[in-house]
This record gives sequence, structure tokens and C-alpha cells, in this order.
Amino acid sequence: MDARFTRKELIKRIEAIGQKRASITLKNMDAEEFIRRHIPTMPENSLVYLDPPYFHKADGLYYDHYSPRDHEEIAGVIQSTINRPWLISYDYTPEILCFYNKRRKFTYALQYSARDIYKGKELVVLSDALRIPRKSALSFINERSPLFR
Repeated sequence: MDARFTRKELIKRIEAIGQKRASITLKNMDAEEFIRRHIPTMPENSLVYLDPPYFHKADGLYYDHYSPRDHEEIAGVIQSTINRPWLISYDYTPEILCFYNKRRKFTYALQYSARDIYKGKELVVLSDALRIPRKSALSFINERSPLFR
């Protein structure tokens, strides 16, 4: 548990979450059901962040994981159902690129440490409705990038 963060840092993060407990709701439900039932009730100015299980190596990381067909189906639901700005992060794979082939996207390097320590590539996909300010936390992206429309 303390491979990525120090115990002190973990305690600090847990306490910060605890201070927000009145505004946190946990749901234990299928992603598609959650998207269809709860996202339409969210405030209009909400940003939906999705972090599905990895495409590759998921069976070694998660108790429950998606099949390739599940990933394709949830990509369809996300793109056709969510009526709020959204972004999704994934492990970088040709399959995921294909599922979101008409969307703006970018990659970044990341060091993984869940089981083995290695460098990998993550993919972020953006909905058409999501606008990125020119001066943003994503300052490492070239402003001539197609992300900025």
C-alpha cells in the first residue's frame, strides 16, 4: 500500500477525503447503468471523468475486468449517451484508439507501480463538448494541437 505514497501522505489524503464525506456518494453498480441513470441528473456544468479498467493486463490487476467487447460497448455508451463534457483515461492501445477514433486525444508517459515498476503510455480522450483553456494544467500540450478548438 505504501509503494507509491508514503504513509504520511496517504493519511493526509484520507483525512482530506474524510472532510468532504458529506458531498461524496459511492455507488456500486455497472458503469453503463451509472452513466444512464446518474449522469443525466448531474448539474449542467459537471465534468465527467471516466477511468475504466486497463485494456491490457487487466486480468492481473483487477478482480473484475472488461473483455475487449465490454471496452467497445462502454466506448459506444460513453460517446452516445453522456450529455456533459467528459474525459477518459486509458492504457494506450490500438484497440482503444480505434474505439475513440473520431475524438480528440493525447498521450503522456507514466511510471506504473501497481505490481511491477515500468514506464508506460497513457491515453486521454476528450469529448467534443470539452473545451480546454489555453492556459491550463495541460500546459505540456502544444497549443497548435487539435485539442484546442
